[in-house]
Amino acid sequence: MTDQPIKFVELVFKRPDLTDERFHYHWRTVHGPIAARLTQMRRYVQLHRVLPWIPGLPAVACEGVVESWFDTLGDVEAIFADPAYLEGAKLDEPLFLDEARLDGYMTEEAVSQLHSDQPGVKAVVMLRSRPDSDASAFKQRTRVWAEQLANATRVEDWGVSYVHQAEYGGGAPTFDAFVVLTFADLDQFESSWAEPPVVSTLRNIHTFADYPRCAGFVGEEHRVIWNHPVGVK
Repeated sequence: MTDQPIKFVELVFKRPDLTDERFHYHWRTVHGPIAARLTQMRRYVQLHRVLPWIPGLPAVACEGVVESWFDTLGDVEAIFADPAYLEGAKLDEPLFLDEARLDGYMTEEAVSQLHSDQPGVKAVVMLRSRPDSDASAFKQRTRVWAEQLANATRVEDWGVSYVHQAEYGGGAPTFDAFVVLTFADLDQFESSWAEPPVVSTLRNIHTFADYPRCAGFVGEEHRVIWNHPVGVK
């Protein structure tokens, strides 16, 4: 298999004995600096939940989403043998995460439109393909739909990534694609998301995706590592 740029997307859940405040504090101020020691990542971003659900989409129970970018699939694999991970981040994870519920995906970032260098609030749409849709058709429809949603919300920063084929070796993953849109702040997200063109676009999910098995998440972006990533189409 040929190595190519990889984006790792992970849904994170807090330990049930921790308050939301304690979880987010530890993840941001304790775990963040530890994770920053991992040199394989081009970028590492934490998305801290700011809304309990995203209008127009089924809710997801995670407290956060991780986005991390790697040059190659080999870099993803290498991180788990790195002493900086084994003696640092790995030991810290049980202190705030519900490890049994972690849900991570290696993805191929097919579209990335980035014009702003400022952190913001991200809406993450997690898509599951319809059972009657083949992979090629699903990817094509997802890309078109994502661009329509980006235009409807008038965001400058947005991206689409598809779950890497390596993730299907042990069966179908929970999601098949992720659409991420970045807003300047929560007010911009809420005002944009309520507009009729967005509502209309969201209704079209069922034409190419299994709507009841899709989900939405809104998180505040915390950039831990922010080097320039590899280019994508």
